Amino acid sequence: MVVISRAVSLALRSGQLISAVIVAGIVGHYLAVLDDAGLHPGDRFIYTEVVAGLAIFTSLLLLIPMTWAMTPLPWDFVMFLLWIISFGLLADYLAPASCTWYAAWSPVYRLGGTVEEECSTWKTSLAFIFISAMLWLASFFLGLWVIHRLKKGGIATKRRPWYRSNY
Repeated sequence: MVVISRAVSLALRSGQLISAVIVAGIVGHYLAVLDDAGLHPGDRFIYTEVVAGLAIFTSLLLLIPMTWAMTPLPWDFVMFLLWIISFGLLADYLAPASCTWYAAWSPVYRLGGTVEEECSTWKTSLAFIFISAMLWLASFFLGLWVIHRLKKGGIATKRRPWYRSNY
């Protein structure tokens, strides 16, 4: 049972890392284009880039196969909330520009490609933000399940003192 939960945890952490890298790449490209044009990006894009950076760092740290990496419950839930906030902020900003005539003159879509390409890029970004949020939530529930199984099986009992470890 422990092997299965560790394998699932490794798969979830890998998915979190991949999703965060994709979002960081898309939003980072947008920020670079705006910087080259001398425009100030919205705070929501900077927030999303920071959340993606935190997710990359955290998922890399938690990919290390240690026992403590299985159950960082509060941080998993915090990361889920951060991603959901990011999703809401970007969806609220991008929703009026629904890939119609408005998108042709909206500064959100001025990344160098056609309107359809840029629209699909932002939809991809929103999709991976949502996927990442769900992966963090799944990690949270996996951690809860692991803790529940350990307590139910009697494994999470008091540890023996270090000087009695040879008995």
